[in-house]
Amino acid sequence: MFEQELFNYISNNFVVEGFTLGFGFGEVPETQKAPYIVMYPLNNDGTRQVLCDNDDYTDGRTSIQFSIYDVDYSNACYIGRKLDIFLANLKYLPNYRILLNNNEVIRGFNNVNNGLTLETVTRLFTYTTYSST
Repeated sequence: MFEQELFNYISNNFVVEGFTLGFGFGEVPETQKAPYIVMYPLNNDGTRQVLCDNDDYTDGRTSIQFSIYDVDYSNACYIGRKLDIFLANLKYLPNYRILLNNNEVIRGFNNVNNGLTLETVTRLFTYTTYSST
């Protein structure tokens, strides 16, 4: 699944100097300390992107929101910009090739009623399976 592979890649490779980041797919444990990033797939479409492939989510298009939480809004914004730059440069994952990778929206909320602030980065990925052999 593209979304799980993307999450694994980001959680294993995305770092911001000076911050210890936590990651979650849809949620994080209640004990998770800020700053952390939660990834939410918003819209999935498994329609083939390559003519000879099947409509089975080996190809597709997905919109994914990354929510960055921190106690300091400027830190959340900074991490969000670094994440957007990291995501914009993705071309390949271990089993997928990213055909299109577009920013949809970056939006912030400086208070979310739990003592944290929120910055969101949403990107639209169009992908197909990839084999290096």
